[in-house]
Amino acid sequence: MELESSLQAMTEAFERRDEAAFSSAMQEVYARASSQAVGGRAAASEALLRSMVAAPPALGASFAIIVGALVEQGLESEPLAERLGAPLLEALVQARPMVAALAEAEPAGDDDEDAIWLGQNAYTTATVAALAEQMPQASSALRSLDTWFRPAVASLTRAPGVLARLQDDPELRGAIGALAPVSLGAHWLAQLIDSVVSEPFAFLLPEIDRGVAMTLEGVSDCGQLMVLLSEAMREPLAALGATVPAGDEILAVMRGDGPQQGSETYGADFHLYPWRAYDPTTRRPENGRFTWSAPGGVGSHSLPADFQPRTIEPLDGRRVLLVRGPSEGLWTRVISAARTFEPLRAAIRDVEPIDENHRRAWYRAIETALDA
Repeated sequence: MELESSLQAMTEAFERRDEAAFSSAMQEVYARASSQAVGGRAAASEALLRSMVAAPPALGASFAIIVGALVEQGLESEPLAERLGAPLLEALVQARPMVAALAEAEPAGDDDEDAIWLGQNAYTTATVAALAEQMPQASSALRSLDTWFRPAVASLTRAPGVLARLQDDPELRGAIGALAPVSLGAHWLAQLIDSVVSEPFAFLLPEIDRGVAMTLEGVSDCGQLMVLLSEAMREPLAALGATVPAGDEILAVMRGDGPQQGSETYGADFHLYPWRAYDPTTRRPENGRFTWSAPGGVGSHSLPADFQPRTIEPLDGRRVLLVRGPSEGLWTRVISAARTFEPLRAAIRDVEPIDENHRRAWYRAIETALDA
């Protein structure tokens, strides 16, 4: 009953827009929930999850973040992960009018010291305040995404099976992608939703006529992938002339066997390209053939460290990448020891060489798809 009364106090303070009372009530709810024994925490979490689902998105996010904090302390992650999708989608949908209005608004000038940054753009305080007054629900929903992403990361990285199911939801993916440019929370949700949970990949090395098939697990970006490949593909990469493998410390960080960050770096002098960069005339990937998009921008050279390999278009059931070795005009990428999501453990499994017949079949499939 004490927890229920604290939850009610949170709701009432939210409805009054009393920020001080809301913050106090929220701290009390967390203190009551976290002080319970294991069984009591599970019961408190269930009460919070019921409140989360029933509340408007901005309030639901605050209930969710309390459960997320309990998950980070060892509470089972699946209940939050399983019930997060619907209210998160509601928040994304409710925020759309605010995003559309911001797209039409005049950005802040370079000399505006009070500018408010929303994603990649800055707006004047007056612009944001006026829009918030015109559409309070949409404004509140947009701000709530900076809270929603935290319990989403806390639970879904610990419940990869649920994350994999959400990745197949086109409505949720589209809603996250539409808001990522104007919301830091949606930006992190986009990186989470495009992390590899467990998927088959193929790597073709045309310069030495080799290929390797494997299953990637828990890989968020190409920086992490290249470090892991330096060990998993050590022999063929060495045959290309690449510097392999990476050091033990950075490998442990990227696998999740070590801390989320470390001091070691890896100079990756081999290069990854999506299969659409293949040039049938040179029989290798080439710069300028295909324009990719990564969180940090777009380009048509080899894939940068922040590119997410799950965004590569599948070909015959696998995501296919082409590998080039060191050569003049291609730089060495210095990759820092840091993985995006601390709880998401990574691995490369089922590593097998691709025989000549299957390599020829892959190149035929690529050329056919390029001609289509």
